[in-house]
Amino acid sequence: MKLTYLLKAPLCMLLAGEVSADESQWGLGIGAMADKQGYAGVNTKTTVIPITSYESENFSINGPQFEYTLGKYTIPDFGALKLSLLGQYRFDGYEAEDGDIFNGMDKRSGAFELGFSVGYSSNLGGISFEFVNDVTNKHEGYEASLTYSRPYFFDSVIIEPYAKISHFSDNFVNYYYGVEDHESLSNRQAYVGEDTVNGEIGLRMRWQAGKHHSFISNLSYRSFGSDIKNSPLVSGSGGANIILGYVYAF
Repeated sequence: MKLTYLLKAPLCMLLAGEVSADESQWGLGIGAMADKQGYAGVNTKTTVIPITSYESENFSINGPQFEYTLGKYTIPDFGALKLSLLGQYRFDGYEAEDGDIFNGMDKRSGAFELGFSVGYSSNLGGISFEFVNDVTNKHEGYEASLTYSRPYFFDSVIIEPYAKISHFSDNFVNYYYGVEDHESLSNRQAYVGEDTVNGEIGLRMRWQAGKHHSFISNLSYRSFGSDIKNSPLVSGSGGANIILGYVYAF
């Protein structure tokens, strides 16, 4: 099973920081992820991945995502708004050898997506809206998501619970969870899904163990929307994800 794009969220939100106009910072590290995607008969996959991060005043690269900040606006006694352009590579997909359920299925590939985000932060936490759309003609769909998070600071440790809802278009659902007529079998009927909404809750943590050393973790659980749960490729109503990582900042 291919590495899912879930790595993006904890990296971008845990590694990102405030960098002044005349500064930039690189980071390199390594991480491990255990992910249950929900496909029938496919066990939890544990993957070791390299981590690369770069942060400047208006541009950042965190794992498979880059972000360019178009503007930041501070509203006295209200909070701050941030508007950004996004680009990311989605690693979702599978090949026939990934599990028996995929025998006779065409390969599903990852995709590069472009979009934007709007974020609002205050003393009560942060809310962000993201929209990304496939520009490589793979799944030819989009994801629109809304996330609420609130960080808690304990000396060198940040703990940040979050909740997220994601709307996936019908093209996205059909590409990764649909079954074409020529792929159907007696135990795997043809399936055409519609757009659906996933829910996710999680807990991100970061320990700044010195000037250069950071340890990150992300624990999360996704609840699948009905048109994903109803796919003959899927068993169960959701999937858990665990990420542990270390980053050295230069």
